[in-house]
Order: sequence, then C-alpha cells, then structure tokens
Amino acid sequence: MRNWLLPVFCLFCHQPSEDELLCNDCWKELPWQSFSCHKCGQMLPTVDARICGQCLKTPPIYDNTICIFHYQNPIDKLILGLKFSEKLIYAKLLGELMYQILSQYYQTQPKPDCIIPVPLHHARLKERGYNQALEIARPIAKKFKIPLAITQCQRILATAPQSSMLSIEARAKNIKRAFWVDVPLPWRHVVIFDDVVTTGHTVTALASTLKKAGVDRVDIWCCARTHLKTQ
Repeated sequence: MRNWLLPVFCLFCHQPSEDELLCNDCWKELPWQSFSCHKCGQMLPTVDARICGQCLKTPPIYDNTICIFHYQNPIDKLILGLKFSEKLIYAKLLGELMYQILSQYYQTQPKPDCIIPVPLHHARLKERGYNQALEIARPIAKKFKIPLAITQCQRILATAPQSSMLSIEARAKNIKRAFWVDVPLPWRHVVIFDDVVTTGHTVTALASTLKKAGVDRVDIWCCARTHLKTQ
C-alpha cells in the first residue's frame, strides 16, 4: 500500500525501483571493482593476485583496503554531485551500496572499533556545510552499529584539494602533517573512510598519525578508487 501511494523511483533511470534508490538494472551496470589489491585497493589484472607489485615492494602503513567502485560514470557524477552540488541523497545511496559489499566481507572478519571519516579543515567544512565522507559513512556505521569518530581527529592544515595537484610528489608534500589526533585513543582497530582514493597520500598521512597515536590496525574503506593511469 505504501509503495502504491508513495512509489520510489530509481535515481538514474527514474523507473519504479521496489522501495530502493536504484533499480536492479542500473545496479548491475555500476562500475563495481573486482580483483583489487588487498593492501592499497588498486585494480589487479586477475583474481589470482592478492597484492600488487608496488605493495609487495613497499607495503603501505595501513593494513587493508576495501574499495567498492572504480571512479567512473556514474559513480564519479554521484560523488561530484554530493561534494559540490549538495546532493545529499547521493550519500545515502552510496552508503547503502557500500554496505551491501562490506557486510559480506565482515561476515567472517572482525569488525573495526570505529570509523573515522577523513576530516575536512574547518574552513572548507564551513564553506561546504558538510563532510561528504562523513555523510556516506553514516548509514554504514548505523547498520554495522559501529561508532563514528568525528571529533577525535582533525585536519589542522588548510591544504589545497588533492585533485588540484598535478604530480604525485606535490600531493604527498601537500598533505604531510595535515592531521591531528586527540590522544590517547580508546580504539585499537580503526577504519579510515574516504569517498575517493587517488594516490593514497591522504589516507597514508592520516593512518600514520593514527598509528603514532597507538592504533594497532588501520583499514581503509573508500567508495571509489582511481586507476594509476589517471593520476
């Protein structure tokens, strides 16, 4: 009766979607990421490989990465619409899609103690009005019953957007010492949550800060990952 009176339509094709934000046909067409490196989340050529060559050579400071999508259409448009056009409904959709995959993984793995959305500097937060990573993480944290750590970690440097940096070296320098953590932290296993991971320098800087603060394990959850050739 509720669906008949207030039908739900797919955000993409605008057809009835059975009480979901995305219909089954559009769900199947999403750029789901498979065969990714368990360390950094970069795409791998075959399902047989688990760790990419770069991570075998130089393992990242964080322990594991789960990336759900390639940064391609329409996921890139959803993330950009959320970040710059206040399309907060996209955060709910992305969070629900991510939870579908994450819930399968954590049927056999211990859940983290908390989720830390990558914080924005207070100036950018004031300008935008919300943290897009936090908004995507909200429905995931609620379904998992895992606390969100919002105040314990802060971005203390007003760095330029990583997407504006042309080189990998510039991105690394841009984000260095950008984060501050309130110690002591009560968690041993935490997740850093971000909307898009590109070179990985942002999550690396935050993971390094957290491990210096006494965290034993840092995992990364990201909605989308860019390919090396696009960085």
